[in-house]
Amino acid sequence: LRVRKSCLTFTAQPGEGRGTIHSANSRVMAFTPNSPVGYIHISLLTFSITAIVTGFEIMINTNPPAVEFGDSLEMNCTTTCPDPIINVEYKPGIHPNRTTGSNWTTDYFPSVQAWDFTAPCNVICKSQNYSSNEGKKVVTVYNREINITSPPEVLE
Repeated sequence: LRVRKSCLTFTAQPGEGRGTIHSANSRVMAFTPNSPVGYIHISLLTFSITAIVTGFEIMINTNPPAVEFGDSLEMNCTTTCPDPIINVEYKPGIHPNRTTGSNWTTDYFPSVQAWDFTAPCNVICKSQNYSSNEGKKVVTVYNREINITSPPEVLE
């Protein structure tokens, strides 16, 4: 198995349970995982390399975090990508008032009229070979009119 990410190369010998990590010109680290901890370290290394290659984040914020049915809601999608294409699409029939900036989009809903409300955000980063990330945030929509009725037989 040989995987190349950024300037590091990870080489594993099939069936031997060991491998080597190389930089462009030299060997950085050799390893032989002989315990679960060793495999965890390999997994963390792979994750950190992938995170560096992806290179940008998406943050979705809603104000308020939970909303009463019929009240207003503001949703903001922000990215660390310097030149993004931000795409926010809701279910059919949901049309917010939108404001945009260079790396953010804010949608304002004057009256939330859906019980299942998800705030999606998809970002394509032009400076990173058009790589994409997406995120979703589920917004809790509630109703204050709750009737609590005591049971017919009160237990003592």
